[in-house]
This record gives sequence, C-alpha cells and structure tokens, in this order.
Amino acid sequence: MILTRIDHVILAVDDLAGSAKLFEQLGLSLTEPMRHKDAATENQVFFVGNDTSEFYVELLSVHDRGRAIETGRADLLQSIDRGGLMRVMLEVDDVDEARAELRATGVAMLQDRTVHRDDGSLIGEVLVPETGLLGLDVGLISYAESPGDRRSRHAEAGRFRHQLPLLRLDHLAAFVSDLDAASAAWQSILGVELSGRIVGRGMVIHQLQIGDAVLELISPDGPNSPVSQRPLGLASMAAFEVGDLSSCRSLLLDQGFDPNQITEGVLPKSETVVVGAEELSGFTLQLISFRS
Repeated sequence: MILTRIDHVILAVDDLAGSAKLFEQLGLSLTEPMRHKDAATENQVFFVGNDTSEFYVELLSVHDRGRAIETGRADLLQSIDRGGLMRVMLEVDDVDEARAELRATGVAMLQDRTVHRDDGSLIGEVLVPETGLLGLDVGLISYAESPGDRRSRHAEAGRFRHQLPLLRLDHLAAFVSDLDAASAAWQSILGVELSGRIVGRGMVIHQLQIGDAVLELISPDGPNSPVSQRPLGLASMAAFEVGDLSSCRSLLLDQGFDPNQITEGVLPKSETVVVGAEELSGFTLQLISFRS
C-alpha cells in the first residue's frame, strides 16, 4: 500500500460557525461551510501548502443528529461530545489496492464509503479500518481529482494565503501504551517504517515519515514522565513550520490570543510557540521553526 501523505485531520466541533470564527481570528482563511450529501455533516477547512504539497484541518460538525445516527456517524457524535481531534486521514494512491491489503491482513473495515458534496459531485472514497493496534484512529482517502489538479485549484483560489504565514505541516503526535508494538503495526498494516527515534524530556518518540510530514508516536520513559498521564490516542494538536517565529507570536498576541513564550523544542534545533486548546475549540496550535 502506498501512502502518499498525511492528507488532513478531523476536528470534531459542536458549533461550526463559532469554532471557524476562532481560526479566522488566528489569521487563517477558511472555506465556506459545506454540507456533505446524505451524511448530515457540514464542515469548514483551512489549507496549508504550496504547489507541491498540502494539508488541511477539517472542522467537522453535524447539522442533524438523528440523520447522523442513521448514516452511521455515531463516531462523530461521540467525538463532538468528547472534543478535540478525532482522526488523521492519510491519502492513498489506489483505494482498491488499500482495501485489498487491509482485508488480507485481517483488519476489519469500520467504514467504506464514497463522499459527495451537497450538489452531488464526487469528492472521493474513504476507508476507516479498525486500527486499535496502530494506537490512534486512522482513515484512508482517495480523491476523484488528481493531486496536482487539487493543489492548483486550491492555490488559484488563495487557499494557501493566510495572515498567519504557516509554511507546512511539520508533525502530528499520538500517545501510545506500547511504542514498539504500535510502530510494528504501522509497518505491517500500512507499510510505514520507523524513520527516527528521539529520547528526551521524559519521552521516547518514534517518528513515522509520511510524505513530507511526520507522525510521532510517543510514550513516557517512566512513571515520573510529564506525559505519563496523557490520554492515549491522537493528540489534539498539529505543529506547523513558520519562518519567523517571533513575528508570528506578535501576530497571535495582536489577535487576542495568549501564546507562550518562545521555547526550545523537543526536536533538534527547534523552537516553538503554542496556542492552547482552550482557546481553539479543543485544538492546540504549535508553531515551530528550525535553526540552520
């Protein structure tokens, strides 16, 4: 199975308009609200990318809870009630090949569906396998439109232009109970091999390179680790690379947010600034820059 990139993450929100307003306050340009045909869901999105790569955060909500239950979206309703990121979506080259390989490994399929816009036009196909061994909720997506055409259309529409100048997704993170077992499952089920290992600040991090971004699997290095009490699964955060961390922090302050001071990052030669989840509908925004 070929995973081309980390496509997007899904942030389950109860109030789509209210949550979108917070991200717009950050200085991000969001799409107009869009409803998915027959799924009782609606979303708004912000993209980060360029002519060769893109990633997006999908704010996803439900406009009809009864219909959502009928269409099998109880998982989304539970995530809305819980708050935070519910799933990371990975793009695949060939959805039929991915489906066959998952079945061959004995992985059950929780969802296997096509996704349409409210006007009936096809977005693509989505697979959601049972991924308990991976340590977080994962979905696979294949688009009807080619990657190049999608990026060109989004670039022409100004989707990558934001007042807050995010360059690219750097990494996502998930907390797992058995780091070696989860890493092995990523290799055996999805074909993603370990690309790096970092130890420090009470954590052991296994890095999985997917496209031009990284998924970090994190485990405490002992009972006294500062992350030993973190909930297991996908962390409700995303780290985006920026060019000038100081000016980005000033912009966040001007927009009414309360970012922390610039601090040394866990990753080598990195510095970070964070806007906490309490300010962004349960989503933590991390900005990261790297010294040469």
